[in-house]
Amino acid sequence: MLDSDQDFFLIVDKKLKTSSIIKALPQLCANGTANELDYILKCIYESENKKCKAFARAILLLKLDTEIILGNSFIKYFNEVKQLLTDYPKYEQHITYYFDFILHKQIIACQKNDFLSLVEQAYLLKLPGDSISIQEIQKILNEILWKKTKKLSKSSSSSKALSIIFLILHAEKYNHNLNDIKNTIGSLLLDYIEERNGFIFNDTTTEHNIEEDQKILTLLAQFNIKDKIFNENLAYIKGKVDNLIAENNNKSGIMHLKDNLELTYIKENIYLDESQCLAIEENKCFRMKLYKAQYDSCPVYVKMYMPLDSNEDVSVIYNEVKYYQLLSSKTNENFGFLKFYGIFLEAERIFLVMEYQKYNLMDYITTMQMKKERVDDNLYTTIALKLLSTFAEMAALGIHHGNMLPHNMLIDEWLNIKIFDLSCSVIKVEKYLCSSDCERHALQDRNGYSAPEFNSNIIKNKTKLSIEKADVFSVGMILYQLYTLKHTGNLNQVQTNPFLIQEVKKIRYLHISKLLQNMLNADPEKREKFCNLLAYIDNNYDTLTLE
Repeated sequence: MLDSDQDFFLIVDKKLKTSSIIKALPQLCANGTANELDYILKCIYESENKKCKAFARAILLLKLDTEIILGNSFIKYFNEVKQLLTDYPKYEQHITYYFDFILHKQIIACQKNDFLSLVEQAYLLKLPGDSISIQEIQKILNEILWKKTKKLSKSSSSSKALSIIFLILHAEKYNHNLNDIKNTIGSLLLDYIEERNGFIFNDTTTEHNIEEDQKILTLLAQFNIKDKIFNENLAYIKGKVDNLIAENNNKSGIMHLKDNLELTYIKENIYLDESQCLAIEENKCFRMKLYKAQYDSCPVYVKMYMPLDSNEDVSVIYNEVKYYQLLSSKTNENFGFLKFYGIFLEAERIFLVMEYQKYNLMDYITTMQMKKERVDDNLYTTIALKLLSTFAEMAALGIHHGNMLPHNMLIDEWLNIKIFDLSCSVIKVEKYLCSSDCERHALQDRNGYSAPEFNSNIIKNKTKLSIEKADVFSVGMILYQLYTLKHTGNLNQVQTNPFLIQEVKKIRYLHISKLLQNMLNADPEKREKFCNLLAYIDNNYDTLTLE
């Protein structure tokens, strides 16, 4: 405990508030901590004199000592006052004392979702273990983790398991000793995975996603538990899970599902005016036309394929139909798949009937750009999660798009995204014609989204191109544009990638910036797959959910 005559408040008033500072900042000096926070910040930002800036930061520190500020606003102010350690190294002990006291108050008063950001601040300051904020952190962490452990012991689930694992790994970054909890959690989860996969009793398996078990086991290995029996059990169970996944992958997978899928045929209640054509695409084999029509009195898209040669193999078209039908059957709140109604035939023509939405994501981006409005952060996160979940599910089924654009993402009135065009993964389009009704003065055209490897020699052997990694880049470009509302131009080229990454690094939310940095890497070998990107999202969001 510092003596009262050594309190930083007195130091500021008696030693740091010089006549030159009083002259430069009369209102700040006269009112001290009675000044509004925004005014104090203004003094910091607008002062050209380094001593004036430092003094204003000192007043800000004293102001924070008098108030409780929740959420990101506190972090903004606190990041500013941390500069005091550089401004006044002579008073480091006094300043650190205030940091500790302020963080302690904030930790006690904070919302649960703000707790870990305060833990990070305490860690970055390297506060000693006997400081009151570190002691409070350890107390709260233990309460949270033991509470979660108790819930897990009563009723286990993948979401509960992943949540507590991510929290433990996150907390360990800040030098907290969690060995006892890790041992308890590790044993609980090994038993849980062993039981639900029937490794103990072969007749007790339960329906679940085995990839989640693999993920849990991989993360448990990061606990580095120093127990020989535990590690032997972990290796044994992980080996059995890996073998089960390999066996599942060796089955025909998507081809089995697709080949055994019975097509849905529409026989009536469809009204199509062929003079109302929205778009035409054509390659060497097929002509495609897109119409707006009516089915059961509801608006729908009708996609017509006509082979240009009567002997043309139409199996690729039926493959696309089965893709739509398969994905439509998996539509839920997590996946952005279009509702597919079925097909009907006329002579040699094949008609696909699917959900209609008036606008696409490019329309929304353009509208927001024209209004000079940013996309709400919560909405952006929801859209990003849905896109990654959708493409991860497609990749798991062996379906890759290969030409993802915001123009191919329909949106409904609640801004739910629906992947519209799967034909690019089926036929190679060489010519595109479009009526004026199909484009609504978009912010930009369809260039600027394809992966750099398609535009360069970054991979010499083109047969080794990963369509999934290309989709990752395209979706990354779409998410970048959705966040910044900027024209992507030629930023999808290898030579412009360093500039693109620098722009992404400017994004204020670190989790979004890091996600996009990975997705937009010019080298496809360094991009993660969609499933791993989802794991990254889990790592950065689940840890903030402390219940």
